[in-house]
Amino acid sequence: GFIAAISLSATFLASAAGVFCAFIISLTFTKPPAHIDRAEQTNYKKVIIDSFHIIRSHSTILWLTLFFALFNGMIWPTNFILQPYLQQLGVPVIYVGFIFAALSAVAAVASSHSHTYDRIAGKYKFLVPTVVTAGALFLLGSISKVYIIPVWVVFNLFAMICYTLVSDKVLAIVPSNQSSTVLSFQNLARRCVYAIMGPFI
Repeated sequence: GFIAAISLSATFLASAAGVFCAFIISLTFTKPPAHIDRAEQTNYKKVIIDSFHIIRSHSTILWLTLFFALFNGMIWPTNFILQPYLQQLGVPVIYVGFIFAALSAVAAVASSHSHTYDRIAGKYKFLVPTVVTAGALFLLGSISKVYIIPVWVVFNLFAMICYTLVSDKVLAIVPSNQSSTVLSFQNLARRCVYAIMGPFI
């Protein structure tokens, strides 16, 4: 935010400096002296087929995947419109970094308290975030005033809770050796929804 207030082009130079520092650090990496052979080779094709079978045959996983894809696929574009939205509200660019950091902190707190929310919300655990985020987006799209920013915080909080709960439910059902692939399937489905709806949004 401080750099962008001086020059937007300078943000690229600052980012390049950071990447260059990472490059210098990478030159100090050394290969581990001992090579440990893997006990088995992973058959990725089999892993993918098995994971797809789990999603298709398990109704709960299937519905969680569809819900995750539609819910997160539709709200994902908000990550990319937040900065121009703040500009529209008249927020100086110097504060954008602070706002993004605050939203990240809210997301972290929300994620760490998802189990508490799960216990309180009970059978409405997915209904509440859906209604709240839809209502928040409606307000954000209807009121172009700076005081509406806290609504974005609420939207971000419940969106992250929902994201975490879906992953938690999947991990509770899917075998551990296939959970990462099933979660990857969910992210692929989310990106497909975004690829279709993102341009329209």
